Amino acid sequence: MMSFIDLLTQSDERLVVAAQRAFKEIFGAQITDLDLKRDLQNKPRLFDLIAVINSKRIAIEVKGGSRSLNKVMLNKVQDNLKTFRDEFPAREIYATLLILNDQYSKAPDKRELIAPQMIKDAEQRKITVLSTPILMEIMAMYLSGDLLKTDLLAILSKPGLVQVSLK
Repeated sequence: MMSFIDLLTQSDERLVVAAQRAFKEIFGAQITDLDLKRDLQNKPRLFDLIAVINSKRIAIEVKGGSRSLNKVMLNKVQDNLKTFRDEFPAREIYATLLILNDQYSKAPDKRELIAPQMIKDAEQRKITVLSTPILMEIMAMYLSGDLLKTDLLAILSKPGLVQVSLK
């Protein structure tokens, strides 16, 4: 059975499913598994997921593994955004989100920090980078009522590295 702990311990498909469940079950988003849909149509993959919260469309790419944020990841997200806009010009993207479970074999408090130049690069490309430990904090804040849906949307749409702390 999949659990939210997969956000901290998994990569690949299990991580994507955990992120999908978090957005659907916790934040009440409508989710489209874009890769699955495109696989069925024999089209090249784009973003892993599209989440819609309060009519705001969020493109989500999910990455996990031993590597930290890098240019290859940011290039993929940027290329996917361009392709999406070319194919669906009428569908506005409110935010572009990269959910990252880097260094997943290490405990969250033992993981190395993301390089400042990579954070700046993400900001310049208007990509929001959300580590899975911070995603779990946001989930807890949302469930406890310390975070409203409008605050959630503001967090997810601010380019760069998401940083929050519990009150």
